[in-house]
Amino acid sequence: MLFEQRIYTLESKSADRFWELQHERGFELVRPIMERLVGYFSTRIHDRDVIVHWWRFDSYDDWHQRLHGLYHVEGLNTYFKKVRALLLTQENKFLSYSPIQALNPIWSDQSDWLPGHAPLVERSEDREICIEMEVIQLRPGSLPAYWQAWQEEGLHASPFAKQRLIGVFYNLVGQLHEVTVLRWHGSQNDADRWRKQIENNIQWREFLSITNPMIYASQSHWLTPAPGTKLSPLFRSTHPLDSLRVFA
Repeated sequence: MLFEQRIYTLESKSADRFWELQHERGFELVRPIMERLVGYFSTRIHDRDVIVHWWRFDSYDDWHQRLHGLYHVEGLNTYFKKVRALLLTQENKFLSYSPIQALNPIWSDQSDWLPGHAPLVERSEDREICIEMEVIQLRPGSLPAYWQAWQEEGLHASPFAKQRLIGVFYNLVGQLHEVTVLRWHGSQNDADRWRKQIENNIQWREFLSITNPMIYASQSHWLTPAPGTKLSPLFRSTHPLDSLRVFA
């Protein structure tokens, strides 16, 4: 199982047009990759609109076949030209889920979520989901000790340590010794309450005392799931106006 994260930095005020183009193009021509989509998410980094994609593939060969096969689909040429005109930069990385089963409630040796399965959580008019993407750059050689600290201390900060986890991943290609933690929260206030609870947990403080010396840098990004089920199957929307906005 292989995960790809893509980050697109857009021209100023281009996010709405980016979403429009996805639906103008339609989804049948890109079915091979949509069958492996976790979700599109939006955020702002340094005052720029940024689109973050997460994909789950069977293997590198599966990724190559599904994605590169699209470049030979004649009907997609117009879409590629239009969407690339909105982009300032593109980057990607390949990741795997952590070796600790408890940190991977959705994808692991025992579980595998794919589009078409039940969503992790359903969005509604009164439940706006936000995703915390914490990126942790460890010092070289620290990754095994980081997993050990999770096993010995981090997991004992239950239930807070495992609460609302989407998954914990590490880079296979890209910045080495980098870990990405994905969590969902019902709102920003929800996230703040969770943070206060876990910071008061004795085992969690011990976990941080062990892992902080391993960390070179870390930062968190707050992501919003893309509108509509097609672009955000992990967080399906039940808002009636959402489907009208997306598919009109």
